[in-house]
Amino acid sequence: MLLSAQKRWPLERFVLMRLSGLSLVLFGVLTVSASEPDRASSDFFETKVRPVLVEHCYACHSSQARKLKGGLLLDTIEGMRKGGQSGPAVVPGKPEESLLVQAVHYDGELTRMPPKEKLPAPAIAALEEWIKVGTTGPSARPGTALPAAIGAKSRGVDLATARKHWAYQPIKRHDSPPVKNRSWPRMPIDGFVLARMEASGLTPSPPADRRTLLRRTYYDLIGLPPTAEEIDAFERDRSDDAFARVVDRLLASPRYGERWGRHWLDVARYADTKDGVLMFGDDRVRPYAYTYRDYVIRAFNEDIPFDRFILEQLAADVIAPKNEPWRLAAMGFLTLGRTFDNNIHDQIDERIDTVSRGLLGLTVACARCHDHKYDAISAADYYSLYGVFASSETPMELPLIERLEKLPGCAEFEKKAAAKRAELRQFLDSQYAALSETASQRVGDYLTRAALSEPDPLETAIFFMSLAPEDLRPQIVA
Repeated sequence: MLLSAQKRWPLERFVLMRLSGLSLVLFGVLTVSASEPDRASSDFFETKVRPVLVEHCYACHSSQARKLKGGLLLDTIEGMRKGGQSGPAVVPGKPEESLLVQAVHYDGELTRMPPKEKLPAPAIAALEEWIKVGTTGPSARPGTALPAAIGAKSRGVDLATARKHWAYQPIKRHDSPPVKNRSWPRMPIDGFVLARMEASGLTPSPPADRRTLLRRTYYDLIGLPPTAEEIDAFERDRSDDAFARVVDRLLASPRYGERWGRHWLDVARYADTKDGVLMFGDDRVRPYAYTYRDYVIRAFNEDIPFDRFILEQLAADVIAPKNEPWRLAAMGFLTLGRTFDNNIHDQIDERIDTVSRGLLGLTVACARCHDHKYDAISAADYYSLYGVFASSETPMELPLIERLEKLPGCAEFEKKAAAKRAELRQFLDSQYAALSETASQRVGDYLTRAALSEPDPLETAIFFMSLAPEDLRPQIVA
């Protein structure tokens, strides 16, 4: 996805590359693999297997171990299959024949691993399942290290080493590599594609016919097929700029923003409803969620630069021009998440997770409880970002994003709403005064309860609905 003043040439080139039948990965080293693990197996490895290896194995059996024991490396798939002094540690697809499984089961004459205490049954079952499905995982390719740089649990977190990972290095421009077929590349990126193909003994596919090219272009840019008349017109138009005019017309179509905005809405976990609380008869309908959806579509269609697109979603309330209130809807990126029964700490955590996953490609939320095990993210980093969100709050009444004169009936509505707003403010003020008065009169009760009880430090929910009037409020006690 590109939102820039120069979006047309990448999209045109993207369509041209599609016509030759190429599938490209354009980040870092270009690779094509028919055996990439699916998301489910990757998640299983990350959540069930890797933590076991890090906590119980890497201190003695990784490239980061102070002293490698038994010649066994468990931080690469190649090392696992090669094994140590006793032979291969894993046999993909055959957990019963894998020495690693026998060792953690404390079976046979093998040294029991880990030596101090047997692994919990769920951890053993996870290892067996992983080996049974073929030892797949996001980093589980032969010769590829499973990130052990952070070290085992007993050795703490080595953030300095983690920060040397290639993903955290500054982006550098690389010269296009030399190729044999020098007439094929049209742009610098083509040289990287063709060099990899030639190294594998492959040649580019021939150009697609005009009908196929047009259909691919329509589906890529607006998600809809061309009509029979549009296909016929394009096949008959042999002018040099025929294809460029088609691309320009589709980029100018409102359908373009709808097609490509959908992908960003997935990143922003957009939905019209969230986490209903059925006991109150509330399914948490978000009646104004559509305004964020419309903002994203409009941003694509108006070709807003990508940096501006991001800034508005993080701080439109600060930077949006007063004459363009529609941009305030960009804040839905932060405010459309779950409410967690009004637990503000979980709400902030969800916002941090959305920002870090969507904009950084990192699961920073893990650092809520500890320095990150696999990325250079510390708890201090997490709570620095936490402080930013904790100092902000969603207004009780959302701002208007259209001029009143543009909306039929809005002026009359605002007159009635003003009276209701005054009534609501009066009610809130009276409740605040009543709670303050009650709390001040019961200082002794609160001090006694605080002295005799041990507050749960993990209890952070703000949930008063079940309290009777005479009950003490847990937040005041704490």
